[in-house]
Amino acid sequence: MQNIFTEIITNSEQMFFWGNSFKQWIMAIILFLGAILFFKIVFWVIFRQLRKMVQKTVNDIDDFVLVLIEGIKPPFYYIVSFYIATKVLTFGETFSQLVFAVFIIVTVLQAVFVLLKIVDFVIERESKKASREDQNSRRTILQFLGQIIKGAVWVMGILMVLGNLGVNVNSLIAGLGIGGLAIAMALKNILADIFSSFSILIDKPFVVGDFIGISDKQQGTVKRIGIKTTRLETRDGQELIIANKKLTDQVVQNFRGSSGSKKERGTSFTIGVTYETPHTKLKLIPKIIKEIIIKEEHTKLKRVVFDNFGDFSLNFKIFLVIKETKQLSVAEIKSKINYEIVKAFTKEGIDFAYPTQTVYLANSQTENTLSK
Repeated sequence: MQNIFTEIITNSEQMFFWGNSFKQWIMAIILFLGAILFFKIVFWVIFRQLRKMVQKTVNDIDDFVLVLIEGIKPPFYYIVSFYIATKVLTFGETFSQLVFAVFIIVTVLQAVFVLLKIVDFVIERESKKASREDQNSRRTILQFLGQIIKGAVWVMGILMVLGNLGVNVNSLIAGLGIGGLAIAMALKNILADIFSSFSILIDKPFVVGDFIGISDKQQGTVKRIGIKTTRLETRDGQELIIANKKLTDQVVQNFRGSSGSKKERGTSFTIGVTYETPHTKLKLIPKIIKEIIIKEEHTKLKRVVFDNFGDFSLNFKIFLVIKETKQLSVAEIKSKINYEIVKAFTKEGIDFAYPTQTVYLANSQTENTLSK
C-alpha cells in the first residue's frame, strides 16, 4: 500500500498540465478549498459570538459590526482563496499580474466599502444627537462632510490600487495637489463659508430656534444652518440669508434665555416717565411691573432698575426672559405686557415722558414750555 502511494506521488510529480505538475495542482486545490473553509468557519464563529453579544446589549455599535461582517460576501474570500492557491503554481507573467491585479482591486474595494459604511454610521449617529429643530441642518452639514470623507476614501483606494500595480503615484499625487490648490483658490469664498458651517456645527454659538443678531437691523430666529448660508426669520416674517463666514467673523448676539432652552429668549426694554413724577410713584414702578410680569405665564422677570436720567425722562430698564410658544410669539407676549403697563400707569397717574424742552428767557419772568 505504501509503495502504491509512493508511486502515485512520484508519478504526480512527472505529470504536467499547463506548466505545472499534477502534485502542484492538487496542492493548489487543497489550498483553495482549505482557505474557503477557513474563512467560512472564522466568519461563522465571529458572527455567532457577535449575535450573542447583540442580544445582551442595547447599544447600536455591535449591531453595526454585525452588519459589517454580513457585508463581506463569499465572492471576496473566493477570490482571496484563489489568489492564495495560485502562489504554488507557475504561470506566465501576464497571467500572474492579472491574478494579482484582481486580488488587489477586490481587496481594496472591500476595504473601501467597509470604510464607507463606517462613515454613514457615524454621520447617522451624530445626526440623531441633535434636537428635532436642529436635526435637518446638522444632517445637511454632516452629510456634506461625509461626502468629502467618502471622496477621500475613494481617492486613497484608487492610489493604493495603482501603487500596487506598479504605477508611479508620486507624480500623480503632485498633480492632484497642484490641481486641488488651483480649485481651492478659485473657490476660496465658498470654501470659507463651508468651513465656517463646520465651525458653527462643532462650537454651537447658536442652534436652530435661537434668536440671534449681528446688528440692530439684522436679527431673527435661526430656521436653518446650511452649508454656505444661515437663514433667519425676522420679527416681521421676512427671511434673512447670511453667509456663514460673516457669522463667524463678527460678534453674534444670542438672545437665548439663561436656562439654555432654545425657546427662551432674554430681552430688555426701557420705559421713560416724566420728571414731574413724585418720588412715591417712582418707587411703585418696579412693583407694578413685577406684578404684571408675574401674571404673564410665559415670562420670567430678572430685574427692574432705575437706569438713568434722560434728557426729558427718568428711565427704568426692565430685564426679563420670554418663553416663546406655538400659540404666542415673543413679539405678541411683549405686546401684552406693554398693554398692561399702560393700563397700570394710567390707573396710578404715572405719565410717560415724550420729547419736551423748557426754554428760559433771560429778560423775562415768563417760563415757556414748548412741546415737540
